[in-house]
Amino acid sequence: MHKEGNTWPQSLAAYDHLADEDLIFRYRQRGDLGAIYCLFERYAHLAFGCFASKGNDGSRCLAKVEALFMQLIRGGSGMEEQGFRPWLYRQCGVEEPCGPSPAAGISPEVRRKGWERFREGKAT
Repeated sequence: MHKEGNTWPQSLAAYDHLADEDLIFRYRQRGDLGAIYCLFERYAHLAFGCFASKGNDGSRCLAKVEALFMQLIRGGSGMEEQGFRPWLYRQCGVEEPCGPSPAAGISPEVRRKGWERFREGKAT
């Protein structure tokens, strides 16, 4: 049987009610990758938009988003002092959210592939 954190979440409904910091706590205490996946679903498009607003092409933006979430999985240095969202924006090089870039959005299929790369340890 798989450990909770090693399975692909069938639904994010179990995570919807949790605040960002609660998701981080859940990941750190239980190794629940579903909690990180929920954050990825909530914020990947915003990070992508921030990176796109700085002139990065789509593949470079996706690589930066992958690296950002890998950093989160590895501990997210400085997050405890700042909180998740301020940490995320700072990692994107902005003080406030840029918002999604409609022309450079991440499709659900691309998000799933990116997430699978995280799980396999292949993200940059």
